[in-house]
Amino acid sequence: MVRRGAGLCAAVLAGAGALAGAGADGPPAAAGAAAAWGGGELPAANPALPAAGEALEPRCAETARAEAGGAGDAELEAALEGTLLEAQNGTAHGHYCVQRLPGEAWTTFHSVPPMGNASLIFWGGGLVDSDAYAPFLRSAVQGFGARYAYLMTSPDGFPQPAAEAAREIMRRDRSSGNVSSWVFGGHSMGGVMAAKAALSEDLGAAPGEVSVAFLGAYPDPRDLPALAAAVAAGNLTVGFVSGSNDHIVNGTALANAQAVLLGDGEAVLAREIPGGNHAGFGNYRRDFELRPDGEAAIPPEEQQFFTLRALSDFGFLPGQPGMEGADFTGRR
Repeated sequence: MVRRGAGLCAAVLAGAGALAGAGADGPPAAAGAAAAWGGGELPAANPALPAAGEALEPRCAETARAEAGGAGDAELEAALEGTLLEAQNGTAHGHYCVQRLPGEAWTTFHSVPPMGNASLIFWGGGLVDSDAYAPFLRSAVQGFGARYAYLMTSPDGFPQPAAEAAREIMRRDRSSGNVSSWVFGGHSMGGVMAAKAALSEDLGAAPGEVSVAFLGAYPDPRDLPALAAAVAAGNLTVGFVSGSNDHIVNGTALANAQAVLLGDGEAVLAREIPGGNHAGFGNYRRDFELRPDGEAAIPPEEQQFFTLRALSDFGFLPGQPGMEGADFTGRR
């Protein structure tokens, strides 16, 4: 059972709730969080661990060219040398690359060669460097059939609903002709933002296109009626993944959201990871917590593996080769 507690992100949710009556892309979540914090200065975002930086190293040609300032082919080849990583564990495809371009509010993880027709759009937790989720997105494209995975930027460690950015991502995916389903996923406060984006106008209005994955998270209670209506209409599918040792998520609010959105008939779309905690959905150093998280009994990479396995079991992602029912043409 998920333990009950009011952690840092639970406090931040109070500020995020102010977004419910605002436009999908404003006001800044940090402003609401500061109010919830009591008006004082917020602590710095928890930094990403070295493993996260390593996951960002393989750069796609567009990013390498931008970083090289329009360098010639020889310089570009040198910049790209050795950046495509070989898979060593029987994953779906052997390579991936990362694209981070000026003017884009996200970082893109590409499967190489491309496979599947599902994309993951992901929002990180509050007061966490968004780069801390790079290993999770890498695993989604390397081992679980996501064609693309998009890591939304969190200014000053605060995720934003970023509905317009999500809309642009979906427009590009559609124009490629290769993607027809999207997972809006989020950890902690990021789950609130993922749900808000999915509820924005037309983004989650077509049956079977968009699913929402809450990782150690639950939606803003004020969004529950709209989410429940979208689920009942068949326009959205929702799933929850939690850790048994998570001492930060508010267990009462989580259970209530699951009861409203899943009911008894769809309980398969809720999964608890034994030994997982709140921080294990990402790779970050816990410099600050409003309330101490539980100690994890498994490493982050294992927790993230089982999280992606759950999303595959839910039908949100194609899954691993060899998994029963795995379908690399997209949603099954």
